[in-house]
Amino acid sequence: MSVARAGASVHRLPDDIRPAAEATLPADIAFLAAGIDARVLAAATRRARVTGAEPAAILIASGIIGEADYYRQLAAALDLPFVEPDAVVGAVRPSAFALAAIDRIRLAEIGETAFGRLVALAPEGAGVGRLAELVAAHPQIKHSLRITTPSAIRSGLVAAFSTELTDRARTGLAARYPKLSARFVGGWQSAVAALAALTTIAAIWALFPLAVPVALNIALAVPFLAIVSLRLAAAIAPPTDRLSAPLAGDAGLPVYSLLVPLYREAGMVAGLITALRRLDYPPEKLDIKLIVEADDVETRAAIDALKLGPPFETAIVPASEPRTKPKALSFALPLARGRYVVVYDAEDRPAPDQLRRALAAFRRGGAGLGCVQARLVVDPPNGHFLARQFTAEYAGLFFTLLPFLARLRLPLPLGGTSNHFRRDVLRQIGGWDPNNVTEDADIGIRLARFGYRADVIASDTLEEPPARFTDWLKQRTRWFKGWMQTWSVHMRDPRRLYRDLGLRDFLAFQVIIGGPILSALIHPVFLVIVALTLIELAEILELSGVFGTALLGVNGFNLAAGYAGGIALAVTGLMRRRAGGLARQLVWLPVYWVLMSIAAYRAVWQFWRAPSLWEKTPHGGAIDDLPQ
Repeated sequence: MSVARAGASVHRLPDDIRPAAEATLPADIAFLAAGIDARVLAAATRRARVTGAEPAAILIASGIIGEADYYRQLAAALDLPFVEPDAVVGAVRPSAFALAAIDRIRLAEIGETAFGRLVALAPEGAGVGRLAELVAAHPQIKHSLRITTPSAIRSGLVAAFSTELTDRARTGLAARYPKLSARFVGGWQSAVAALAALTTIAAIWALFPLAVPVALNIALAVPFLAIVSLRLAAAIAPPTDRLSAPLAGDAGLPVYSLLVPLYREAGMVAGLITALRRLDYPPEKLDIKLIVEADDVETRAAIDALKLGPPFETAIVPASEPRTKPKALSFALPLARGRYVVVYDAEDRPAPDQLRRALAAFRRGGAGLGCVQARLVVDPPNGHFLARQFTAEYAGLFFTLLPFLARLRLPLPLGGTSNHFRRDVLRQIGGWDPNNVTEDADIGIRLARFGYRADVIASDTLEEPPARFTDWLKQRTRWFKGWMQTWSVHMRDPRRLYRDLGLRDFLAFQVIIGGPILSALIHPVFLVIVALTLIELAEILELSGVFGTALLGVNGFNLAAGYAGGIALAVTGLMRRRAGGLARQLVWLPVYWVLMSIAAYRAVWQFWRAPSLWEKTPHGGAIDDLPQ
């Protein structure tokens, strides 16, 4: 992990704290009085009393003094040598540390390095005072002590333990909870199971050529109608603002970690940083990790060019398989210092008060609330068909369906971004699955299996829709494939899943996770059979007479009900987010569903051939290859 150190942050001390000189300054900033106005130091001290942070952390995060400059002056005040941060990486010896030390970088003697002993100092006034007393009482230890920055120590530890961190990210969940890992789903085993099922159906069809199609359609209609019923129930249920609790104030705010995985996002970095700096949260209480692949030279260069300082740090993920977002998140999770963790994507523009709203929800929800999901809002950049449908779909999901599921305390398939976790809960359930390409849906189910709830908060994150049809198709394929992985993983042991969830949530899992897959796969089947029946070609399938009438009735009703449920869900969501003008575009929903079916069958192929393949969705473009 490299840490950007040069340049000042845009943050400054809040206007509501009026600088006033004070007679006594804390030990961690008293030695700065020769170079920084005493009123500024006093203001930092007063703010520290409100937020619970240390005055030095406030000065550094506010850009009053750079991190390296602070520790350089601290070393001079203690008459100890200072090791420049750039020299630390590579100097830390792996054998000298326990891997767990990464999680607890505070005032501590880290151990032997190429420079001798390094002291990792978080800006803690009492810690500085204790160290000064130690040096004064035992001057002989000066020759073995060195001062450097906490971020440099973290960088050195990550460099020293990069192999261990990578292995933990790749295999940690599979080693800890092997039955909850997607590492061994898909591939030839799934192909054999599918082939066996199709062979059985074909054999029965050969014996009963007239009755089997009707029986199959009726059997498929049952779960299909369950999905429709869920959507309609969500659409007619009144909205809820149960988690619109009063915002958390500054007093006693915990450290909040923001994990931001980036891959080939050089053009998005500047806008992302601007959005994150707008967050209404004390910068000294933020821990922002920009997670970048080691071979992504362009994105790393874009970050370096901004010369960021705390609270931004860059975590470099060594190249390894699988090349997925959840693997990158799993690599960075041990580095997170916050009590709470949120995931953002490169294109995200979260509401400034989102962290405070999430924290208020956690405090109100109690220890059983493991995660809260912010609403993802998509606006089409122009009038193209696909962007409008995508926008309506997101409105139905995040403003209607997910709040309804949360109200019923059902398992919540999380969105891929803007989900906030208690860090201890996230670690307890094993973190993200590096092999699951919809890690969000999977972790929502895993939370429920471990007895935790997820909920939705009334805070929005702006996103952009895929820019081109090919981008949309790859993204939608990945989603369907991930839902297949999630369903396969958790149905690996149905009896255990039933015991973990109970009957109600077990059935809800089948509808919530299995439902979208089934709907997309059988939608074209319903369409074809209805079309053949209507144009009197059913005799080709030997389904004339009573069987043809039965098929027409069953499939026609399924299609009508399915479209009605989808439209009702989307319209309700659009109205709740005050975008009702897009509702008229839902007349094209059947066409959009056909495209989703194409993506679903493509996902079936990938589930067999490349279950962990992550097809990257480019950001920052415009829809330019779709018909008006």
